[in-house]
Amino acid sequence: MEFYPKNIRKNLLVELSILIFLLSIFLCIGIVTASQLFPVWLDEVTLTEPASNVFFYQTFTSSSWYHQTDNEFHVSTSFLYTILLAGWLKIFGFSLLSARLFNYVLMSISSVVLWLAIFRLKLIVIPWIRIFLVIGFLCSAGVTFNYISGRYDVI
Repeated sequence: MEFYPKNIRKNLLVELSILIFLLSIFLCIGIVTASQLFPVWLDEVTLTEPASNVFFYQTFTSSSWYHQTDNEFHVSTSFLYTILLAGWLKIFGFSLLSARLFNYVLMSISSVVLWLAIFRLKLIVIPWIRIFLVIGFLCSAGVTFNYISGRYDVI
């Protein structure tokens, strides 16, 4: 691990504070708009149903996938996402807000990982540009569609 002079460490602390503040605002906006912004649709149902079945019936099954019956163990392209969502629902309960908030939390974690990678690899050395990179990442249309609509692509 590199040791930075005191002024760089202080700037890093300010940058991290700004990043945490921005991600907190992002989560607050997600909480306020989760049930109003986008209707529940096909992908969100198919990806959330197995986790909700674990929550309500303690079975990891799904009837919303065309290649499985409702009594078969659920296997899909989003297995890790569904398992993580099932654990999330056990902690926070089942609701549209909690299911969508899971994606917002995953996006916040992804943003921190992006910021850490850029910082550690020294790809962008100017702090305010790194912050704008995270803001641009969170506001881009494709990424926004994924975390609003409950898709597993945010992992």
